[in-house]
Amino acid sequence: MEVTETLKIKGHVIHGFQQSAGQPSVICKELRKLGWNAKSVCVGTGKFKYDSDLQFSSKGTRIESYGRAVGEGCDGAHIIHIHGAPPFYTGEHIKPPFGMELSGMRFAGAKIIYHLRGSEIRDSNLVKKINPFHYLHANEKSVKNFPHHWQNSFKNFLHAFADRVLVVDAEVARYYSTATIINRAIDIDQWKYKGVGNTSDKPVIVHAPSRRVVKGSEYILNAVDNLEKAGLSFDFHILENMTNSEVREKLENADIVIDQLRIGAYGVLAVEAMALGKIVLAYLDDDIIDHYEGHCPIINVNRDDIEDQLRMLIINWSKNIDKMKDIGERSRDFCEQVHCSKKIARKLDKIYSEVIDQNSRFRKDLFYSYLSIFFGKEKVDYTVSSVIIKQLKKVKILVLLVRFVRNRKAFKQS
Repeated sequence: MEVTETLKIKGHVIHGFQQSAGQPSVICKELRKLGWNAKSVCVGTGKFKYDSDLQFSSKGTRIESYGRAVGEGCDGAHIIHIHGAPPFYTGEHIKPPFGMELSGMRFAGAKIIYHLRGSEIRDSNLVKKINPFHYLHANEKSVKNFPHHWQNSFKNFLHAFADRVLVVDAEVARYYSTATIINRAIDIDQWKYKGVGNTSDKPVIVHAPSRRVVKGSEYILNAVDNLEKAGLSFDFHILENMTNSEVREKLENADIVIDQLRIGAYGVLAVEAMALGKIVLAYLDDDIIDHYEGHCPIINVNRDDIEDQLRMLIINWSKNIDKMKDIGERSRDFCEQVHCSKKIARKLDKIYSEVIDQNSRFRKDLFYSYLSIFFGKEKVDYTVSSVIIKQLKKVKILVLLVRFVRNRKAFKQS
């Protein structure tokens, strides 16, 4: 966990506060090799049980559990890199104590890097216009639809407080035009190439949905059922209620991995499958295809043609096995070039070095715009500071401020 002794510590970095498919832990491992004292801080274990350096109980309310993680897990941090929804997320209505944790971090002098991963910033109005396969109409608890007014206020807040905003891919980038793309990361050394066609003369197909409605699992299962009734020879496994290590074992023995049919981009599962040299199917929108200039090896499918695409792969599997292996090799090569955690860490190293040496910008106009919605007033000025302090006390963030100042001073003096 500690940074190699021969390296001078560049600064203390926290990645948090959700599992985010194991991304914080993977990135922190490589950042430590570059001289950053980096730790991943997570609330709860999640159903996939990814590793994290510091793990906090999810008992109590969200504010209580994430308050512990922020207050205790961020001691002495110079940079706090947040993934996904904000820790003090308060539902579809922006109200106290939303944003107080970021306010506390910034007031204490920490730099804020915000890494947007998808649904928290994906503009629902725009999605409905450009994505005919979207899932936003689904009325399920597993689908977190962030209201349009919430996202606008959230953007104002990020403009005011974040030192740098990042996104995971070109699809998410369209919703935050000034963000920098930092792709999903994987430890290539830990995911050895396996290839395809190793187990039998018929393809092994897997689908591992975290949320069925979001991934379009209904259409995949219907297609598989029709192909089985037609007598085609293949094995199919749907991977659910399994840990990441259990899913990985199934991926290693698979040939074809179906990621999702509705989002328009690929996720960490697809990255893991490509690292193993598997054939990946997913629905990709034009921004993703254009961004990689045709080099992405993922086979582009959607809910309307998934059955036909699978049928062609299955029927011609043995005849086209060399072509299938070539796709698997290109998948591995693409993953090494685009998603290698070492390369991702080097990009972040450059960003962190820039941010830590510059004065943090603070957009008062946008912050007040955010606060006007936050407190239900048309105009907000400096007098709101007393309300902020009151809310900070309520969630014990003032303790965090004291720790920040104390530890940052100690670091500078060492």
